[in-house]
Amino acid sequence: MKKLVSAVTSLCMAATMIGSVVPAVTSAADAKKGFSIKAYADSDSKYASEGSKVTVSKEDIAAGDVTVPCAIYLSENTPDTEAFSVQLTVNSEDGDASGVKFKGYETSANYFANNKEFTTTAGTISTKKFMSFAGTVNSRGVYKPAGGTSILSVDDKQISAGTKNAYLGYTWTTTDTYKWLGDTSDKFPIVVFDVTIPQGSEGTYTLDFCNYNTDASGKNLNPSCMIENKDPGRFANYEGYLSNLDLNTMTIVVGDSAPATTTTTKTPTTTTTTAAPVVTTTTTAPSTGDAEISLDLGNYKVKPGQTFDVEVKIDCHNNAVSAGDVTYAIESPLEITELLDYSPALDDRDVMVNLATKKMNFTSLVDSEPSVIRSDDALMIVSVSVPENTPAGDYKISITDAKIFKGNRSATWNTEVLNGIITVEDDVTTTSTTTKATTTTTTTKTTSTTTTSKTTSRATTTTTAAATTTVTTTVLPATGTVEWVIPTVEAQPGDKVTMDVTVKGSSLSVAGAQFDVDAASPIEYNSATGSAAYDSTLVANNDTQEFAFGQGVGNGVTAKNDDVVLTLTYTVPNGTADGTYPVTWDNAFITDTNGLDVTDKVTLTDGAIIVKTPKFDGEIAWVLDKVTAKPGETVSLRAIVSDPDGAALPVAGAQFNINAASPIEYVSIDGTTAYDSKVVSNDSLKEFAFGNGVGNGVAAADGSVVLTLTYTVPDNCPAGEYPVKWSDAFISDTNGNSLTDQISLVDGLITVEDTTIEGEVTWTIPEKIARPGDVVEMEVLVSDSSVPGLPVAGAQFNINAADPIGYVAATGSSAYGDTLVANDSTKEFAFANVDGKGTAATDGSVVLKLTYTVPKDCKAGEYPVEWSNAFISDEYGRDITSMVKLVDGKIIVVEDTTTTTTTTSTTTTTSTTTTTTTSTTTSTTTSTTTTTSTTTSTTTSTTTTTSTTTSTTTSTTTTTTSTTTTTTTTTTTTVTTQEGAIIWRAETVTAKPGDTVKLNVKVVDNRNVGLKVGGAQFVINNASPIEYVSAEGSVAYDDTLVANDSTKEFAFADAMGSATAGANDADVITLTYKVPDDCAAGRYPVTIDNLFVSDENGIDISLKVIPEDGAIIVEVPTTTTTTTTTTTTTTTTTTTSTTTSTTTSTTSTTTTTTTTTTTTTTTTTTTTTTGTTTTIQPGAIVWRIDTVTAKPGDTVTLNMVVEDPNAVALKVGGAQFIIKGTSPIDYETADGSAAYGDTLVANHTNNEYAFANANGSSTVGADGANVITLTYKVPDDCAAGRYPVTISDLFVSDENGNDITSSIITYNGAIIIEAPTTTTTTTTTTTSTTTADATTTTTSTTTSTTTSGTTTTTSTTTADTTTTTTSTTTSTTTTTTSGTTTSDTTTTTTTTSGTTTSDTTTTTTSTTTSGTTTTTTTTTSGTTTTTTTSVVEVYAEIETTEGYYFSHDNGTRANGVEGGFSKNQITSIRLYNVLSNGETVEVDADPSKINFNGETPYTQYTARDHAGTPTRDEFIYNVPVYYQLDDTTNIQLRAKSTDGNAGEPLTIEAYIGVKGDTDLNNIVDSRDASAVLTYYANIMTDNYTPETRQLSTSKLVTGPDDKLDNLAALLADADSNEWAEDNWKLTRADRTNLETGAAIDSRDASYILTFYADRIATSNPIFSAMDDQQLWDYVVPSRFNS
Repeated sequence: MKKLVSAVTSLCMAATMIGSVVPAVTSAADAKKGFSIKAYADSDSKYASEGSKVTVSKEDIAAGDVTVPCAIYLSENTPDTEAFSVQLTVNSEDGDASGVKFKGYETSANYFANNKEFTTTAGTISTKKFMSFAGTVNSRGVYKPAGGTSILSVDDKQISAGTKNAYLGYTWTTTDTYKWLGDTSDKFPIVVFDVTIPQGSEGTYTLDFCNYNTDASGKNLNPSCMIENKDPGRFANYEGYLSNLDLNTMTIVVGDSAPATTTTTKTPTTTTTTAAPVVTTTTTAPSTGDAEISLDLGNYKVKPGQTFDVEVKIDCHNNAVSAGDVTYAIESPLEITELLDYSPALDDRDVMVNLATKKMNFTSLVDSEPSVIRSDDALMIVSVSVPENTPAGDYKISITDAKIFKGNRSATWNTEVLNGIITVEDDVTTTSTTTKATTTTTTTKTTSTTTTSKTTSRATTTTTAAATTTVTTTVLPATGTVEWVIPTVEAQPGDKVTMDVTVKGSSLSVAGAQFDVDAASPIEYNSATGSAAYDSTLVANNDTQEFAFGQGVGNGVTAKNDDVVLTLTYTVPNGTADGTYPVTWDNAFITDTNGLDVTDKVTLTDGAIIVKTPKFDGEIAWVLDKVTAKPGETVSLRAIVSDPDGAALPVAGAQFNINAASPIEYVSIDGTTAYDSKVVSNDSLKEFAFGNGVGNGVAAADGSVVLTLTYTVPDNCPAGEYPVKWSDAFISDTNGNSLTDQISLVDGLITVEDTTIEGEVTWTIPEKIARPGDVVEMEVLVSDSSVPGLPVAGAQFNINAADPIGYVAATGSSAYGDTLVANDSTKEFAFANVDGKGTAATDGSVVLKLTYTVPKDCKAGEYPVEWSNAFISDEYGRDITSMVKLVDGKIIVVEDTTTTTTTTSTTTTTSTTTTTTTSTTTSTTTSTTTTTSTTTSTTTSTTTTTSTTTSTTTSTTTTTTSTTTTTTTTTTTTVTTQEGAIIWRAETVTAKPGDTVKLNVKVVDNRNVGLKVGGAQFVINNASPIEYVSAEGSVAYDDTLVANDSTKEFAFADAMGSATAGANDADVITLTYKVPDDCAAGRYPVTIDNLFVSDENGIDISLKVIPEDGAIIVEVPTTTTTTTTTTTTTTTTTTTSTTTSTTTSTTSTTTTTTTTTTTTTTTTTTTTTTGTTTTIQPGAIVWRIDTVTAKPGDTVTLNMVVEDPNAVALKVGGAQFIIKGTSPIDYETADGSAAYGDTLVANHTNNEYAFANANGSSTVGADGANVITLTYKVPDDCAAGRYPVTISDLFVSDENGNDITSSIITYNGAIIIEAPTTTTTTTTTTTSTTTADATTTTTSTTTSTTTSGTTTTTSTTTADTTTTTTSTTTSTTTTTTSGTTTSDTTTTTTTTSGTTTSDTTTTTTSTTTSGTTTTTTTTTSGTTTTTTTSVVEVYAEIETTEGYYFSHDNGTRANGVEGGFSKNQITSIRLYNVLSNGETVEVDADPSKINFNGETPYTQYTARDHAGTPTRDEFIYNVPVYYQLDDTTNIQLRAKSTDGNAGEPLTIEAYIGVKGDTDLNNIVDSRDASAVLTYYANIMTDNYTPETRQLSTSKLVTGPDDKLDNLAALLADADSNEWAEDNWKLTRADRTNLETGAAIDSRDASYILTFYADRIATSNPIFSAMDDQQLWDYVVPSRFNS
């Protein structure tokens, strides 16, 4: 868990610190506190004395890794700190800090290899631990660090702390006072750690404090380095918060010259020790045998009056130990006076001690695992006192019970105990000049054993120097006798028995005793206390029933008769058979004052417990209810106690069966309150039982409830009586004796009532009129409902519309209060009441609403909509279909005729100033002779002579032309209606932003139907942001309009109850609307909905009034064009002489053409400047990307420029965006931002750019200033054309980080590549053809083209033409500057009826100026035969992958980012057309046209009911996939049809849930945060990996590979970027990147917990007013741009 670094230390501090962003007031004691990092001064390192700057020589770092022992010191004037947190890392500007490693040391761990002496305020201490800044030292000089809770965390990096280098975090909290161990707080460190620098890593390294807010939510301010004390006071060094914490860093310079060697001579320390009494300890030889653990107490030689320590050592024989429980005993008069509460062998770890029971308990886990305890030091220390008058001799100290545990508390090692011998020597001083070596061999006697240890006899050889004088004293056992009597008592099963063991015939002085007392099974031992008789405390081993007592000072006591030796308590279990159960003595050992055995002088008399079971009289009954029910109901039956005579029969338990007659269905059982126990059930066998938990019988009160049964009566259950019967019963009393015969079991009964129903109702599908392309909604209504109404509980049926009408959707059923379930593919529908009850619907209520589409190519006609396969049931599931009349409907399709008229008006104003002198002479002579006769012979002679001389001198010609062209297109649609119908048509009007506009709904009655209307009601809605103002009318029907302006509902009716026929073109209603000033250009529909029209008798005639929607069209911005033309013309003289002679009766044709061109030079220069005035909303500016011209091979720069026509002076603090060119143009670099005075940050790979003001302020970009300058390279082989340069993903903020993107309007630019220049010379062609069939074709074509930056191509193709004469002359010179592309196409088709010949002439002219290409193509084609096929089916094949989404995702994103379901879930798509000739053709599929028909995760999630216990399917959605064929046709993708049936809809699989809901119960609470923190802790250890660790705690999740766990990961990753392109597809295993933030970690847990706390903070009006998405935005403001 050491990788849970800063997250854990922060949470530790959060648990104790005040999470306030208001600076706290520090205590009066300390104005400042501080932390310092230094070399560890007490280490044995050569760097120990170098303080806060350490120098490592070049030689040392070259030789290998260098480790510098370091420490953190606390500086304070008053020891009043309650908590602190300190975090640090390593950095270097000239070295590689990433290779530096930290190693931390816990205060409880050994730091030094050998004991080191420290001089402290508590004296000189010798320890292997490092000395902490505060702690305690006990009377034996054992040091313990200050109490409290500390967490030391070390890692190679810690992203959340802002470092990728080594990290150390340390927190300490305490509720106790503490004392410094030095004279100042920084004499000793708070924590010690090593810094290891890799070999060869020269440079300067600084150990710096991490300084950041550990509360990731930002709501609280908890700096990472902080101290708190009680006042409350807080110490921190955090900008804008507090500056009362000194943070002193450390520097390690690696590679400087070796420092000068300093030699320190220590003055020898003289220690004066007062000699304690000599204790001689003899080490025994190791044990042998099958022991797995050995405990050795050692042998000792002492003098009377001494106190010494017995050191208990352990030999684990290489076995790992987790803990141990040990109990000691010592022979009198020696006493155990202290059990030391630490273990040297366990590095002075705490030992639990109980001096009264002589018990010690230790644990030896290392990193939560058992360890092998070292044998070179004492495991436990027992302090023993030898009284002054203790006789010389050997005294045993023993372990009476030893349990040494393996890995848990149930498994123990086989343990050998080597008891100790304490030899007390005679305290007599004898002087002798003669001494000799004396060898004494002592063999110990085994006096006791336990089940978990054994005592091994051993030979101990002790050699001492002794005097030649030997004193021998013989002591005899005490005299007298005594009897200890265990009584004999009577008891019943279930009783608790107390037995006093008493003294009889007492004359013996007893000092101590140990013995066993056992009761025969099944009597259960409880406890033992004593011994009052012998003035001592009984020690009881309750597990083995071994007991002992001893007089505290070793003196014997002669007890009084009837005094109590000890008191025993037992329990007689319920069910114990009658009989006598002995209670007997065993293994007794009793001693006198001198410890001598006097057991044979004590008579031990056994006792017994006599069990007798009482018998019960009387009878009671258990009576089952008799109830009445209806089919479909759930009923309860109780079993009631009947005890009218007060028999009070005590029942301890029972088992029995209870069965109800078929078809009654068992549900559950509950109880029993009468007998104070819980019924256990086997539901499948209907077997039940209960029993009192302690076996005692209970006498139930008369009328109390034995149990409660629940049954369901099936919906189709016939009326009748259904018995509920007892069987196979056995009932017992407290002692297990049968009471079955004394309890009468009375059966129950369920009577099912007859529920026959009557009534009838009609469900009618309406008739609707529609046009091709319409969407039709049809409400199926209830009518003719009987009284009382027919109660319908459920229904299922098909409704099909005739082809080609397309089904869209069905919803309902409001009439019956149920949710309609629709199978869209089969057109099967169903609904059912959730509680099974039937509902009688009222006339006019809606059974369901159907939605259909009429194809655009649908022919006029009637298309039935019909019921089929209906099954309708009542609340009992019975078929009532025959009682519901189902009336079919139809869709009547009518055709439209559309006429479009376009009028173009052009006004040209020319102002010309010309100075011209012209002289012209023209002479023309014409002579014509024509002769005609009936033989069809014609002679024509024509002579024309023209002579023209023109002399023109043009001095200056200036022409200014202003042209305004207005085109008005009027489209008139004539609707073909059915007989007797009229139209109410809403106008389509034009307006500009800021206008107030009126719009009429007019009567259209072209057939003069004269439909009389008595009244009407309807809704007229308008699209946002158009604002509704008012309405008036009705002129057409001479009635007063009633308007509800808030709901836009309108109505009128004739006051006299008569009817009026509205005249053609009369106004039904006049509406007034306001167009906002900032309204964007576009078409804003005005729709007529919910129309109901009636005649004078109130009869519905709505089908005879066809509503047509209108619109308000808001105009586009105004464009002004100014053109200047200069023309210079020279003189041209042309003489043409032509003679043509044609005789139709001959086959000879002669054509001569002579053209003489003297000089023709025409130069026309046209300069066109186009300026566009763009209307933008107030407060906005424009960023426009240039459009520039280039040639292949060019390098071109292009700017994005600020345009501020309204002088808004918008201040910008920063921006980020993407600008991309079009292939094959190559991007090279970008620079900026000159407009905003900031440095552009560019990601050249992704074309992402950003800038921000360095000091957090904002700048106004001047009009015309460059936001960014981009450089592109045009490839040498780049084709001519226009290559767009586009901006996307724009986000702009002000100086406070507020989003102002909406105030920036962007325009894309382009790079236009010019084509090469082409020059064409003059060509003259004369063709003369004579054919036998008198067909003559003469073609003369002259083309003269001069091109300047312009290419002109003229192509003429003639095919299958009988007689054609074509003469074409083209002369063009053009120079144009413009940013406009125009493409005009005109097509004329002529068809002669009765033939299959179609002649088509198509002329296409495409003109592009500024390096312009003009292409004129004329094609004439002859006989063409056309075969037409139609598409009869479109189907698709797709491959998909699953996606994960938030329930609040409604598809709305800022900056043009698309939300909702990702199209990328469809990994491939193939689209096919099936033609009417049977052929299947694959067509190109455009993935960008994939859509979901407006469905979003939000709409899908909210369409389901999420109340109650969630199911797995509740989180899985199959979302239909759609494809946009064109601007008006969006089709649902389906698989290929089979057997004439439509193919199955194609869907994607989406997983949707509530953000933060880790455990998938649709609720966000603290359990979700806990699950996240647990998961994070687990994956950060070495035991788990993200791939194998499950996150969600939900039972719905089957394992770590379950896709639901991936959904839980999305929901848990609270701070992930919701706008990230691939967030929808990340799995749980993908969310582990701590560095990028795409990870599930403690921050997410914190965010979820914060969200939960804010969500339930109902007293806070701010949070209460927020929806969940708004609250998440508040809690995690960075989740859209992390």
